Amino acid sequence: MKKAVAMDTDLAQGQLERRSLGPHDIGGEEPFGRVPVEKDQPTYEDWQMHVLAVLFGAAINGLFGFGDFRAAMERMHPLAYLSASYYERLIYSVETNLVANGVLTADEIESWVRALVEDPATPLPSGSNDTLVDILRTILPQGMTDLRAQDDPARPPRFTVGQTVRGRVIEGSGYVRAHARHPGYVQGQEGVVERSYGMFPTFPPYDLPSGDAIEHVYAVRFDATQLWPTAEPRTSVVIDLSESYLEPTD
Repeated sequence: MKKAVAMDTDLAQGQLERRSLGPHDIGGEEPFGRVPVEKDQPTYEDWQMHVLAVLFGAAINGLFGFGDFRAAMERMHPLAYLSASYYERLIYSVETNLVANGVLTADEIESWVRALVEDPATPLPSGSNDTLVDILRTILPQGMTDLRAQDDPARPPRFTVGQTVRGRVIEGSGYVRAHARHPGYVQGQEGVVERSYGMFPTFPPYDLPSGDAIEHVYAVRFDATQLWPTAEPRTSVVIDLSESYLEPTD
């Protein structure tokens, strides 16, 4: 079993290097296999809720930007990314951003980890911020539900429903490229606009190719067999993409 896992790891590394992809760009690639689908929503564990609270609390307090936490995850080495759970990636990102912004040092984090490993009952620093607690009580169970489409009559949508478009090829390579909102497997591929949502903002450092902070967003349907020749016939993939990630086929 260990030998088989090692072989899969080597193959995965080869796939990533061959196509210069990041960990978000590997949909449909071998040898990752099918995505397991859970019929029931798993229950959050207590430590996972703490990770979310730390992430949102730090971002709301301005210790790093909301877009920064995803950027840090996407810059993990692909094999480290793929071997970590979702919440392990989140806490990695929180630590990386807090160190980068001078809030904590790597030595301080390591010191706390050693203390907790030696004695899990070690008391942690505590504080109180009633406003932040109220915000988190809303965000954690409900999500950020107040993000609504915006409109600018001076900027009508460039593409229409039913129009054939192509995913733009983004310059740059390797896992430091960090364009998870425009996955590599649709770049250069043709799809059809299924829906126009209106205009939505992006979070830095996700600078859109246009340089704008807000753009029209579209649901684009791609033929799965066009993306991956071994895909099941008559299947498709629908991805929401910002306007400057697309170009007309003509």
